[in-house]
Amino acid sequence: MPSLSNEENVKIRELEGTNLHFGEIEAIVLSKRKDTILLSNDANVKKKAKELGVEVFNLEDVISFAIETRVLSNFKDALSLINDIESKDKIKIRNKQYLLEKLKEKL
Repeated sequence: MPSLSNEENVKIRELEGTNLHFGEIEAIVLSKRKDTILLSNDANVKKKAKELGVEVFNLEDVISFAIETRVLSNFKDALSLINDIESKDKIKIRNKQYLLEKLKEKL
């Protein structure tokens, strides 16, 4: 990967004073450079990225997209995936019921 530009290094130094970790800052700056969507469940990352014009998706967005595009179309598999995320990764899927209802509508 190409090294960071002077402008990107300046932006990283500016963001170092925030409550974000270096890897999160770097991910935001690189997403901005490549004009890509950033994946993060962290509200602080999402807020700062949006301030800088970077679109952010979280796990619920990804699961919702998988349902919309029928990549995830089996209720049992969807429930298993959500339960695994919650138990193994210790991430609470707040809109679990909504996602499961959305999947039922697609069936």
